[in-house]
Amino acid sequence: MKFARSGLVIALALAYVACQSPGVTGVGSATVASITLTTSAVTILPNQTLTVTAVPHDAAGNALSGRTVSWTSSNPGVATVDNNGLVTAVVDGLVTLTAMIDGKSASVTISVASPAPPDSVAALGGWTPVYDRPLASKYEGVSFADSLNGWVISDRGELLHTANGGVTWSVQTTLAGHLRSLDFVNASLGFVGTLGGVLYRTTDGGVTWTNINSSLPKTPLGFCGISHLGNAIYVVGRYQGAADFYSSTDGGISWQYHDLSALAQGLVEVVFVDSMTGFIGGMAKSATAGNGAATILKTTDGGQTWRTVFAHDVTPGWAWKIFPVTVTRLYGSLESHDGTLRVVRSNDAGETWNVQVVATGRPTELPVQGIGFLDANVGWIGGWFAGMYATTNGGATWSSVGGTSANINRIRKVGSTLFTAGTKGVLRYDPKH
Repeated sequence: MKFARSGLVIALALAYVACQSPGVTGVGSATVASITLTTSAVTILPNQTLTVTAVPHDAAGNALSGRTVSWTSSNPGVATVDNNGLVTAVVDGLVTLTAMIDGKSASVTISVASPAPPDSVAALGGWTPVYDRPLASKYEGVSFADSLNGWVISDRGELLHTANGGVTWSVQTTLAGHLRSLDFVNASLGFVGTLGGVLYRTTDGGVTWTNINSSLPKTPLGFCGISHLGNAIYVVGRYQGAADFYSSTDGGISWQYHDLSALAQGLVEVVFVDSMTGFIGGMAKSATAGNGAATILKTTDGGQTWRTVFAHDVTPGWAWKIFPVTVTRLYGSLESHDGTLRVVRSNDAGETWNVQVVATGRPTELPVQGIGFLDANVGWIGGWFAGMYATTNGGATWSSVGGTSANINRIRKVGSTLFTAGTKGVLRYDPKH
């Protein structure tokens, strides 16, 4: 099977200090308060060029003319920049370009990378069904507490379990409601949330479950995302009509609650990369219910306060899943219904996010949802559509991988491999040897 030669994406958003104003002020005594940077391109390969333009502004936002711009490159071995903002890529790597005007500065980070070789995706390997349990509707969550114990939930209420690292699976139990979110802190302690607003807790590895809604400080509407870091547990939801964030530090005995409705109208995903830094994905607040755009929120104080770090412009839309590869490199899947499949990537610990187009011209009712990466460059996305898309260059280009499954909602990394579940049952990624 042949795949198109991949290209390269220029990473990372610009470091905007202020918005441009239509007013322009000439040379004079006005002080430069901020600088806006724009680029002429969003892709670059070694030996290619692009232009970065710097426009200074005064404190009122008026553009200033006649000012001298001084440009510097953090690594001329990766890319150089001349006095006119002309950038010339040299070799693969990241480089920060800085414009200095009258003592003020603004920067943009450029990613230079060679295209992936032909057929690199095909050489990766493939997905193997390890539990033949086809489901016409949807498997929702996947969670592994350790290298041996893993669980999968379905929207029909089934809880599947493996005790041997995903080699064999069985139905462990059935719970009431549409099971939507799942996470195990260890082999005994786990949580399941339903779309209808029930939070279950187990302390015996999923054999028995208890409805713990009475311990929550607010009556929930639904749960779409659960995760943990150490002993801390985080729950959000639901995807529409509820911007609720719950957290617990004592194994789910007691809970804190934060209302994030000032920032979002629906929450889908929550992940923490350390005890202070976390991310929530969902739909932004808008004047029309259910018609907001995808948004990503970030906290740096353990979830006490949140701010918007990504806002898309396609409605309706959600930041459906967030997949940290490291504390600085993160990916996210963007669900939209305009026929375009998209992901976002951050190279700076989630401060800025770059939208990458996976495919266009898709059926509008088959959006992307699940996303998972083996390392910083190799990853897959799935969704309501059949098959998956794979990348070997950090999302710069994607190739269709047919025959895997459909209805992929969650991909989890377990050791050096990945697990997911879809219409063909539970699947494991197997590399080629």
